[in-house]
Amino acid sequence: VTAKRPVPGYLVLLAAEQSSRLKEAVFAMYCFWTGEMELGQIEGVITTEAGFMGGREVTRVRYDPAVISLPQLIATAEKVECANAVFVPEEEVATAKATRLQVGAISGYRSALASDQKKQVQGSSFQALPLSAAQATKINAWARKDLAKALSFLTPSQRATFKSRS
Repeated sequence: VTAKRPVPGYLVLLAAEQSSRLKEAVFAMYCFWTGEMELGQIEGVITTEAGFMGGREVTRVRYDPAVISLPQLIATAEKVECANAVFVPEEEVATAKATRLQVGAISGYRSALASDQKKQVQGSSFQALPLSAAQATKINAWARKDLAKALSFLTPSQRATFKSRS
């Protein structure tokens, strides 16, 4: 018997996080905390990470190309003002060049300190929860904008723990 109800957000996210088809792009911008929040809200972006590349603050994203193409991702990142430049794997550079942004291959990326990751979650009841990378990304993206949406990425037991600490 199949239920006629939508699959919970946390299960959709778990499946996406385990997908072998995920691709990577790195966006340079003025503030990687903003990048993690804004880029994490984009449908098809599965994880974000604050980092540095070439002396710039960047946000690295893993995205599902079956949900959002690289050109769509770049256009959306530009729209939310989180893309001064984009860096992609060497084989994707030609695809990314259809933009007015500076485009290059990913090279020399390094992750920011743990204390600089998922800044929107820090100091909140979400911080103490054990979260997958994808859950942390989506909750960081939505926690201060749409709490109900952020909560949709938690399992029932995580939600109960969150509510007991709030």
